[in-house]
Formats: sequence, structure tokens, C-alpha cells
Amino acid sequence: MTDILQIFPPTLILTACIIKIWSMPGCIVSKKKYWGRGKDIFPSVVGKHCLRGYKSPEYIKDCGTPERLDGVCADFLTGKIARASLCHKQMAVFVDRDGTLNLEVGHLCSAEQLELLPYVGANISRLNKAGYRVCVVTNQPVIARGGCSDSELKKIHNKFETLLGEYGAYVDRIYSCPHHPDRGFVGERPELKINCNCRKPKTGMIEKAVKDLNIDISRSWMIGDTTTDILLAQNAGLRSVLVKTGYAGLDKKYPVIPDYTVQHFGEAVALILDQSKNLVM
Repeated sequence: MTDILQIFPPTLILTACIIKIWSMPGCIVSKKKYWGRGKDIFPSVVGKHCLRGYKSPEYIKDCGTPERLDGVCADFLTGKIARASLCHKQMAVFVDRDGTLNLEVGHLCSAEQLELLPYVGANISRLNKAGYRVCVVTNQPVIARGGCSDSELKKIHNKFETLLGEYGAYVDRIYSCPHHPDRGFVGERPELKINCNCRKPKTGMIEKAVKDLNIDISRSWMIGDTTTDILLAQNAGLRSVLVKTGYAGLDKKYPVIPDYTVQHFGEAVALILDQSKNLVM
């Protein structure tokens, strides 16, 4: 195992345990040889003390075993940790949701309807490992129409991220536009019936991601299944990949041509990673 102290100053080392947990009144951790945060420490804290979390957009990894520690050291030596800092411009892949990542069911409105398409989990993991930020950008007019609540949308995205976690994959951000400009739907929400800047193919969600994650548009991509996604890419200055899942570009809303067309999300990721080989990291 690489000597971590030769690479990182001791003050920068983050361990997988909470040393002071024992001093919290009422916290009982089993006396076993191996224990972890999720199974042993956190359950003893919840309900007795305030447990807060922070979702970091930068490099964070559990290095509680020799193998994981070696992986962190390798990431440091290759510059992956430094590149993950938001001080540096980030490469990103923006992805549509319905029809691109999950099965198109027509106005998905419950978590039970969500089903990942093949190739999605494993290939988002490939993007994660390659250093790309992965951002979902999705129009959800079903919210404005009253067909899905904000809380149900959260459940849908929670399930989505849980399914990705089974592949060791994650997305950096999920941006959704709840607006819809047309009125006349039973149960619609009038406050969301507006002509906004975030509804694709407008670029509001992309602009927010650029601000949040310091994204370099010139090295970033858009993957989607509709002409709306392709026009969004053109409006934002992104390279576009149309996938032949979902609507497969046959929605005919806009007269646009994608930069590339592939069969599915897995092929789109393979294309992007192949194109990125010649980029200076």
C-alpha cells in the first residue's frame, strides 16, 4: 500500500470513521472488529442527536480499506483529485431523462413507473470515472398540469438515484423545469403556467449548471431523444448526440440535425469517451 503520508499532509486526510462519536451521550456502537458509518455509527446517532449532511460537488471517496486508499492515491497522482476541484473548468454531459435514461411512458407521474433503460447505470458510472460531470436536464410539465406533485417528483428522482447506486453510478445534478405555457388542464397549477427561461429548448437549466459546477461548455455534450434536446444543445453551444430510444428524434418539433446519432445511451457514452481521448485534461 502506498504510504499516504508521503502524498497528503496529515491535515488533509479524511477517514471513514467519526472519532468523537463515543463521547455523545446515548450513542452505543457495537464492539466488533470492523464497523462503518452507515451500519454502526449513524443509526446510534439518529433520534438522539442532530445529524447534518453536506453534498460536496468535489472529490470525496471512502478510503477506509487498503485497496480504497490505493485508489485515492492513484487518483491523486493522476491529477483526478485536482481536476475535480471547482477551481478548474469541468467537462459535463447533460442528459435528458425520459426516453433517454428511463423508459418513456408518457408523462411519468409516479415512482412506480420509473424503469431505467439498459446500459444506463453502467455507462453513467463510466462517465463518473472519466471525470465528466453528469447533469440531468428534464422538462416536467406534468407538474404544472397538476398530474404530479413536487413530493412525488422527488420520490421519482430518489428512486432514479437509488437505481443508479446499484451500479456504483451517480449524477451530479438533476435540473427539472416544472413550467408549462399552455392553460386549460383540469387541476393545473396557475403559478406554474408561465413562459419561463428554463423549459427546453431554452437554456436556463444549462446556465444554472454552468454556474453551479463551473462547466466548460466547449468540452461538454448533450444526449437526448428529441429534437427539443438537439435544439437545446445548439442554443447552449453543446455537441449533441441523438439516441434512438424514446421518441428517437421523431417528435418533429424542430428542424434540427444532431452532431451524432446512435442507438442508445451506452453508444453515446462510448462516442463521447472516444472523442475525449484527444482532449488535454
